[in-house]
Amino acid sequence: MPIRLGSQQYNVDNQIKVDGEVVLPRSASATAASLAGAFRYNPAIELPQYFDGVVWQNVGTGGGGGDTIITGTATVTGDGLTSQFLIPHMQGVVPTDYTIDPITPAAQGIYSKDVDATNFIINYDVSPIGTMTFNFTMKISA
Repeated sequence: MPIRLGSQQYNVDNQIKVDGEVVLPRSASATAASLAGAFRYNPAIELPQYFDGVVWQNVGTGGGGGDTIITGTATVTGDGLTSQFLIPHMQGVVPTDYTIDPITPAAQGIYSKDVDATNFIINYDVSPIGTMTFNFTMKISA
């Protein structure tokens, strides 16, 4: 089901249409750099998202009282040798609150997690193998 924001239509097939014309087709060969600034509709969470060059961010997220709530999805690859993963969140400040949860089987088994001004820090007791995807939410207080 498509949604419209202004003159842009967001479709569940990851195509962006402006006035009925496809301006950003889904591409298996797209790189993170080429997708920076791209928009999509995520049917799993029923929200439009934009790609900041690292992770997909939800459009229009925000909390009350001067707090900013940021949610997104991040994916890294485990090689079976690396036990610590730094996942950039690009905020420049330490979030006042956060969650980061594994959503793929390879990402399960987190030993510890932390956050600093630039990264989520995920540690594993046993180095994982495969594609690891995480959902995250963080609160930045004003």
